[in-house]
Amino acid sequence: MQSYQEIGNKIIWLEEVDSTNNYAKKLIENGEEEGTMVLARKQTRGRGREDRNWISPEGGLYLSLILKPPFPVKELSMMTLLTAVVVLEAIEKLTGFRCQVKWPNDLLLEGRKVCGVLTESKVVGEAIEYVVVGVGVNVNNNMEELSTNLQYPATSLQEKLGYEVEISMVLREIILSFNKNYKLTLREGWSVILKKWKENLYPVGEIHRQNYLSMGNQEGELA
Repeated sequence: MQSYQEIGNKIIWLEEVDSTNNYAKKLIENGEEEGTMVLARKQTRGRGREDRNWISPEGGLYLSLILKPPFPVKELSMMTLLTAVVVLEAIEKLTGFRCQVKWPNDLLLEGRKVCGVLTESKVVGEAIEYVVVGVGVNVNNNMEELSTNLQYPATSLQEKLGYEVEISMVLREIILSFNKNYKLTLREGWSVILKKWKENLYPVGEIHRQNYLSMGNQEGELA
């Protein structure tokens, strides 16, 4: 197995930040090692895919993880799939709820968005210098503060469970799941992660279905 730094071996806690991903990238510029995690109580300029605004009020879990994976550049997109599997497993273990993946980077709970994933990276030549994995989970968010003008309206764990959830417990399960699945991938390749990802896909229209099939066709190449 490739050399490995335990994820969550260092956690930096912030009351407020523009974006945990931005903060993590600045840390990398100053030599921060793999496994460091940045958490914030709230983000003022959280980002989603294609630089969309990610509303990040208090009550959610907002984190960014620094990774320096030894994978070839062609496998870079798999980090988003890995993260989706990590978080859906963590939520299911903690709450019993089964999330589904809406390609490429959202998790839905009963058809409503409960988590977003944003991976950003730097590539030098044919090598991945780093990947910053950003995760936002709606844990105890006030639903009135989250945008409802979306194709997939938001929900939270608290809304579904009917009581407040300890954010530290959600974080703990994500760290445990990430360490388990990342080590598995380093040891055995992507086949197990791809299988779990496919098993939890949210049914969508034809365009996204073709995207799923395209990603799935990489399995033989990446396994």
